[in-house]
Amino acid sequence: SLARASSWCTDMAAPDELVALNDRLEGSKEARGVRGGLGRVKGSQQGPWGQGFFAAAGAKWTPAGEDPLYRRFTRGPVLGAANMEEAEAQIWKAHAEAALLEAGGQLTWQNLRDQVVERRRQDFAEGDVPDTALWPYLALAHVPKECLSEKDAFVRLNESKRD
Repeated sequence: SLARASSWCTDMAAPDELVALNDRLEGSKEARGVRGGLGRVKGSQQGPWGQGFFAAAGAKWTPAGEDPLYRRFTRGPVLGAANMEEAEAQIWKAHAEAALLEAGGQLTWQNLRDQVVERRRQDFAEGDVPDTALWPYLALAHVPKECLSEKDAFVRLNESKRD
């Protein structure tokens, strides 16, 4: 057993070879970065996830409201858009009230919808082809709330408007 121990000691590398190997490993670790991975930049990390996370989280462009080109095209309100929507709503309400007046003050919501859509269709000239896909919904959406009933399917005109 003494012979085995002495052969083991002689098989081991000399201390100066170990020091040289240790220096080479330390130098390569220094070249690879703090954590030892390839491509990492040496130095302290800014946060728990590293610099890459915070760099990606930053804004690349300025927000639209601060961009000079955006400001150029949005200097003021859009003219006519709100007025057109209000005018359109008034047309639908007027047709609903006219249909209810003509029917004696009450109609089922299905009949009211159909009559209002037909009245709106008559507003356009013969050559015009408006998009009528949403008209039944628009007719019902513009019925005044005070005319609706939670008890039955009838839409009733107020007493004050019947006179």
